[in-house]
Amino acid sequence: GGDTLYVPPAGMYQVLGRVQYPGQYRLQRHTTVMQALAQAGGLKAFAATNRLTVWRYPAYDATGGGELYLRHAANFVSDEPPQAFHVSMHDVLQPGDVLMVPTGF
Repeated sequence: GGDTLYVPPAGMYQVLGRVQYPGQYRLQRHTTVMQALAQAGGLKAFAATNRLTVWRYPAYDATGGGELYLRHAANFVSDEPPQAFHVSMHDVLQPGDVLMVPTGF
């Protein structure tokens, strides 16, 4: 009696570019890039899977943490540009990641 249960909001990620259904999705435990692409409906023609990129925006919460989140989800966001790095199909996404699927030639 009197206990309070706190359930933090689920993390989100975005998939943009050459996918069937670009948008924001709920992050499940250990969501890989491949699973994220499947959740976004799969790849469109001419998607460059060898140049998949994840963007992470630097943001800081009220407790001074330095985790990285999407700009609109953070309490405070620095003016630093997002970190961008190439990923493979088996890399695991983090909350706030933006997965970019570019067009190939």
